[in-house]
Amino acid sequence: MACFFIKKGEELNKIESNSLPLGILEEVKPKVTKTVLSTDDFVIMLSDGIVDAFGEEENLANYLKGLPANNPQELADKILNR
Repeated sequence: MACFFIKKGEELNKIESNSLPLGILEEVKPKVTKTVLSTDDFVIMLSDGIVDAFGEEENLANYLKGLPANNPQELADKILNR
């Protein structure tokens, strides 16, 4: 299943989801999560293939925590190159 994170500097918060992505099933009620983002925050949305490539979600989270984030493209490139 896909993963969603918010990276605030070295802090990483996972956005939890209890359901399948919208559009997979009819009549699914989405879980709404609200948070305030700052200009330096990154919302990281990853497919299940990226998560699987790291073996465990914890490995992925640890990698993202220590990853310097200067701009979205650089962050995406580093994740894909890993």
